[in-house]
Amino acid sequence: MFFIQRKHGGVVLILLSVALLLSGGGLFPPLIGIVGGVAGTQINKPLVRKPGTITRWAAKLWPWPLIILVAWLLGQFLIGYFFNDFLKSIMGFGLLLIVSMLPLSVYAAYAFDVIHTDLQAG
Repeated sequence: MFFIQRKHGGVVLILLSVALLLSGGGLFPPLIGIVGGVAGTQINKPLVRKPGTITRWAAKLWPWPLIILVAWLLGQFLIGYFFNDFLKSIMGFGLLLIVSMLPLSVYAAYAFDVIHTDLQAG
């Protein structure tokens, strides 16, 4: 994503994603844009120095939530091409997977950075 690292890049991405949602751009592209915009608002800001239990747990998960998300997003095209009725029947699972793995990937990446910045500083 271009310009996300600028001062108001995250907020602009969020606003563009909301406009996309309101103008018929579907559900998942704006959702991905909003999550990316929220993450973009934290660029060049200091990391939390005292990682808690949840942060340590999330850091251990990295990069698996992202791998699961990308595998599902790419794999559903192949599954849908050959087994369209099956894919339609499990779309509730697909929705849950996307909605949970997307923010978890962002938080796990953040937690990984927090833990490794702590190890390098300390």
